Amino acid sequence: MAKKAPTKKKSSQKKEPPSAPSFNKKEITPIAPQTKHSQKKDEKVSVSTTGSVDNHKKQHIAEQLEEIYKNPDGTLPDMSSFVTVESSRFVRAFMFMLFSVCLFGVVFWFGVVQHAPKDSFSQTNVILSISGEDEVVIGEAVRYRIRYRNDQDTILKQTHLTVRFPEGFVYENASVPPESDTSGIWNLGALEAYDSGYIDIFGTIYGDEHQEQSARVFLTYTPENFSSEFQSVAKTEFTTMNPDIMFSVDGAAEVVPGAETTLTIRLSGMGEYTGGSRALVVDGDGVFVKKFSDKESEQFHELRWAIPNDSEEFDVTVRGVFLSPNEGESSLSLPVRYVVSGAEHDTEYTFSQTTFDTGIVKKDIILTSIVNGTTQDIELQPGDILHASVVLKNSSTKSLRRVRARAVLDAPSFNNKSILHWPALADPLDGDVVGEQLSQTQRRGSITWTEDMLPALAVIAPGETVTIDFSIPIRHKEQAILSDFAEHVGTMTVEMQYTGEEGAEVFSGEPLSFTINSDLSFRSEFVTKDDAEDVSGVRWIIENSFHELQDITIFSEIYGDVSVPTSTMVVPAGSASFNKDTKQFTWEIETMPVAVDILPLQFSVMRHTINPSQTQLMSKIELRATDAVTGEEILLLGDEILL
Repeated sequence: MAKKAPTKKKSSQKKEPPSAPSFNKKEITPIAPQTKHSQKKDEKVSVSTTGSVDNHKKQHIAEQLEEIYKNPDGTLPDMSSFVTVESSRFVRAFMFMLFSVCLFGVVFWFGVVQHAPKDSFSQTNVILSISGEDEVVIGEAVRYRIRYRNDQDTILKQTHLTVRFPEGFVYENASVPPESDTSGIWNLGALEAYDSGYIDIFGTIYGDEHQEQSARVFLTYTPENFSSEFQSVAKTEFTTMNPDIMFSVDGAAEVVPGAETTLTIRLSGMGEYTGGSRALVVDGDGVFVKKFSDKESEQFHELRWAIPNDSEEFDVTVRGVFLSPNEGESSLSLPVRYVVSGAEHDTEYTFSQTTFDTGIVKKDIILTSIVNGTTQDIELQPGDILHASVVLKNSSTKSLRRVRARAVLDAPSFNNKSILHWPALADPLDGDVVGEQLSQTQRRGSITWTEDMLPALAVIAPGETVTIDFSIPIRHKEQAILSDFAEHVGTMTVEMQYTGEEGAEVFSGEPLSFTINSDLSFRSEFVTKDDAEDVSGVRWIIENSFHELQDITIFSEIYGDVSVPTSTMVVPAGSASFNKDTKQFTWEIETMPVAVDILPLQFSVMRHTINPSQTQLMSKIELRATDAVTGEEILLLGDEILL
């Protein structure tokens, strides 16, 4: 049965303004989806409806628009005019930029973060570290732990660890053995993805106190997707600290420069030492001179005493004199150190140190040693004569009574014989001579004078000076085998004893040191002289038997229009040459060992133009060489060669 078409309802709406659009208020009947059956029904409906289907649709749309645009009170707005406002360009640009940034962030997050290749290499994902103590006690064991990790999917090939140990570090062992104990290199091979490990390294630190040091580790590797090598670096820093050692020096609070005094040095709490060697050292150069010690000092080092490695305590009593300080100074400082060296004995470290400070008492007595006219240290050669003087000056306000003066000469020795030739001593006063063997290589000889030998020593009045002269030669190669003497330095010291208000007083002057260089000698001579051919044969002869010589150079200028044919040169060592421009003939020898005691050079000088007024063929000959033992330069001048 066909449905009736809906009847039109009368609008009760108020009258709208003339300019407002007119809307059909007729209800729109919903249209069901069409099927074959519904199509037939629609056909029947369309027959009974007064309007068309299109009119129904328009009415339905109008009602929907009215619902959209009507005001809350049911009225319709005035839609006769609309105002449009132009948007800001800046706002549009800002919105566009904001949109672009957001779009880029989304693309980056999806493309790079979420979908990054799993095998990409990043150096920041190679983690390396080295750890150790911030403060390290000298001489105690230390441990370094090296950690490494490959925190990524990429495999690291050809991986090596190289450790740069701090100065003074002595390697002992490691949890993973290195390539060698001295290399500091560990071959790790390939480091797989997310692989990690660590190495513990053990050793001992030697060094001076309060040193800032560091240990560094380098990890070198080649990522599997690269052909080049990469490196990561890590380090740890630390400060060296003194071990807990008790160090003390006992002595007088005030001393008189030159007067004998006693020091007692004690070390305790050292513990046993398993390294190389250790010693007690007094840095007395220019400050203190030892006369005696209750323990034997090391050879060649008067103020150094070896400490047994199993000793936990050590003490030594030293008797000697303090030297005069610099002008204006009222005190003296004497550094004392406890030192150790590693197993190789190549480096020495100070484990602990202290300083002995003492005041200066005004010196009323001045004692001076003079050798060959100087009060300063001097260089001599075997065969030279020591012309010595002992000078005593009373600068006090009191007279010195019953004075005994003494000259003490310490010199190199072999087989209990001094290098000084004491049988040839020249002493007008005939003082008492006493010999004393100080060590296998040092012997002491002393000369003592009393008021019986020199009446002026009975009383030395204030401001008065007494001088005693004597001389003694140094043995030469005809008197001794000089190469047997292991040492080369001697000293002369003046001592004085007098009777004061409190008994006998003893004073000692500052020592004067003499260094005995090698007995290098040189001479030149004619070999032949052919006036018809104007050819002169010359020979230079070097002799030496005490110390090895180095960097020997001999030269002389040859006068006139001359030449020195190379064919005439007979060179036993080194090289010889003649400079045609400077007319200088030179002979150079790199080394002359003691086993070679003589070197003769021969050459000929050819004169091409004769000058009747010429009287000299060659200038004075100059020889320069370095004593390989003393380190001193030797300078000799030879005579000129006359025609």
